[in-house]
Amino acid sequence: MELIDHEGNLFGKINVIDALAILLVIAVVVAGVAVVAPGSSNDASTSGTNETESANETESNELVAATRYATVDLGTHPNRVANQITTGDTMERNGHNLTVTDVYSVPTDATSAAVVVRAELEGELTETAANTTRFVFGGNQSRVGDSLSIETDEYSADGPIQRLDEDGSTLNTESITVDMKIEDVDRDVAASITDGTVQTSRGDTVVTVDSVSTQPAEHVYETEDGELRVQDHPTNRDVRLTLELRTIETESGNQFNDGPLRISDSIRLDLGTITVSGTITGIDD
Repeated sequence: MELIDHEGNLFGKINVIDALAILLVIAVVVAGVAVVAPGSSNDASTSGTNETESANETESNELVAATRYATVDLGTHPNRVANQITTGDTMERNGHNLTVTDVYSVPTDATSAAVVVRAELEGELTETAANTTRFVFGGNQSRVGDSLSIETDEYSADGPIQRLDEDGSTLNTESITVDMKIEDVDRDVAASITDGTVQTSRGDTVVTVDSVSTQPAEHVYETEDGELRVQDHPTNRDVRLTLELRTIETESGNQFNDGPLRISDSIRLDLGTITVSGTITGIDD
């Protein structure tokens, strides 16, 4: 059979012009399907957007060298450990350096001391996709409240970060005036506490006695009739003191010894020739 006969029909049945029209319609339909099918240029556009977002995320996580100064409460340690913690101590963690720049240490009893340090942290800043800046030290994000450990050849100690600043190598300290009572102590002990007596730690004055007053300690006894009576103790004294304390400024208030300073706290004073404990009865604003 001839492809096109003498009358111009395709296979002797379909006019050539009609056949071309049919092919044109089929081509238009196929093109329309290609536009809406998966894997179209629309997907290519979305892929390009994802690649841009990924690039932006990578850029936002770029690390920049930075230095911060942290106040760290290392808590209470035996004297043999507390005495090892000194200004100038250094350590390295994951390429980041830490240097102790200031130390606050106050005895809590005869064998222990509370220690707070100021430390220079050489770390890095990273900006997140949410446009927040984070400080990273030793591979971990460091914020107020986070725990920071200091490890040297001599000791290992850790505690929460109380402050984190861009500058300031010394501790933020403040002198606070408080009232204190010491009850029922021997009169010779009471007489040893005088105006101007100080308590020092590592060469710094942490307690100064501003004023002292004493009175006979009260002694409660029971009579033969079962009644309770109060009389002055023949030798013992009650002592009232006004003290100036060197405290550390923290987010939760001024800290003395191993915690925030509060009325009714019991604190120990080591005044050189004597050691006494008393109760805070008032704190000046």
